[in-house]
Amino acid sequence: MTLVKRFIAAAIAVPLVLSAAPAMTGVARAETQGIVAVANDQPITERDITQRIALLKLVGDLPDGMTRQQALQDLIDDQVKLVEAKRLMMVPTDSEVNDRIDKIAKGMKLSREQLLSRLKKDGIGESSFRRYVEASLAFSRLIAAKYREEVKASPAEVDAKMADIKNRVDTQMSKIMNDPRMKPISVYTLMEITLPLEG
Repeated sequence: MTLVKRFIAAAIAVPLVLSAAPAMTGVARAETQGIVAVANDQPITERDITQRIALLKLVGDLPDGMTRQQALQDLIDDQVKLVEAKRLMMVPTDSEVNDRIDKIAKGMKLSREQLLSRLKKDGIGESSFRRYVEASLAFSRLIAAKYREEVKASPAEVDAKMADIKNRVDTQMSKIMNDPRMKPISVYTLMEITLPLEG
């Protein structure tokens, strides 16, 4: 199981209400845009699934052979990420979402306006795109927070580690200074002196 899947599985511990949409008449189905599932009171429609597939294809993130069922799961996963981010007060701001959109546009060599126009042309609503970006940012924050929590050390543990490092350094320095090769030595220079003889 990948890290992403493991984290999402853990995140499902938050209250996530997911249910299939009830059978509808043709009129009711049209009125609800073909709701296929509801996650935490957030309806997911056939149109949402179509837009997600088109969006992933546009940004170059569409897995080979992605089915509509997998696209639906992708949308549900986004809802899980956003619910957990809200619970931990890690939901990205509008400014942060706009910055990420600008980066995506720049990576595609487009301006933000050109990207939004391209999305509209491909039948992708701006709100759907922003939600995709928001979920991506939220998930990055959740993963970063999870790793920080796992590597967090108490002040006592930090002090103990520093003391251990200092002790090893001192021991190594002691060995170096006690090495006979490090002892001072006397150096004598022999010179030949010739004295004249009287005769």
